[in-house]
Amino acid sequence: MSSSRRAAQLGLCLVCLVLSLGIGVLLSQSHGMSTGKASRFGQVVPDAALYDLDGSLVRIHSFAGKVTVLYFNANNPRIPDTCRLTLNLLCEEFKDHSRVAIAAVRQASDAAGPDGLRELRVRSAVLGHAFRTLVDTHHDVSKQYGVQTTSAFLILDEQTRLVYRINMTDSDASPQEVARRLQQGVEKTLTSALDSVASK
Repeated sequence: MSSSRRAAQLGLCLVCLVLSLGIGVLLSQSHGMSTGKASRFGQVVPDAALYDLDGSLVRIHSFAGKVTVLYFNANNPRIPDTCRLTLNLLCEEFKDHSRVAIAAVRQASDAAGPDGLRELRVRSAVLGHAFRTLVDTHHDVSKQYGVQTTSAFLILDEQTRLVYRINMTDSDASPQEVARRLQQGVEKTLTSALDSVASK
C-alpha cells in the first residue's frame, strides 16, 4: 500500500474519531440519557400504559396538565429506602399542589395479576408510601424510557415532555439533597409554564 493511501486512510480514521467524540460529548450533556425514543430532552415521552396497585390502567399522558415526577427503579425488584424517602419528601412538599404528580414506576415481574398487585398494595401501605405506584411487569416501559440498568428520577412538564433527569447510580447525594434538586426542578418547570401562559 502506498504511503499516500495509508495517509488518506489515517486521516479518515481521525475524522471518524473526532465525530464520535463530538457525538459522545453531546449525549453526555443530556444528563446521561440513552439514545432511545424518550432520550431527547424537550420531546414528548411515549404514552406508556401501566397498572396501579388497584388494578386500574394508567396512561402516562393522563398526567398532562401537571408537572410529573416519575421514579424508575430499573432492574431493582424493590424501591430502595433512599429513593422511597426522596419520594415521600417530595409528596410532603407538594401535597397541596394540584399541578404536581409524583409516581414510582416499579419493575415487578412478580406483580402480574390481582394477587401480585394485592401483595404490593399491602407492602406499600406497610412501608408508608405517600406516592402512587405504577407497575411495569414486563420491563417494557422502562426500556421505552431508557431506564434499564440505572434507577432514575425523571421530570415531565405539563405537555409530558422530558425536562430533567437524575441517575441514582451517578449520585451519592442524600435523599434530602436529591429531593431538594427535584423540588427545584419541579418549581422551575412550573414557573416556565406560568411564564409561557403569561406571554401569550
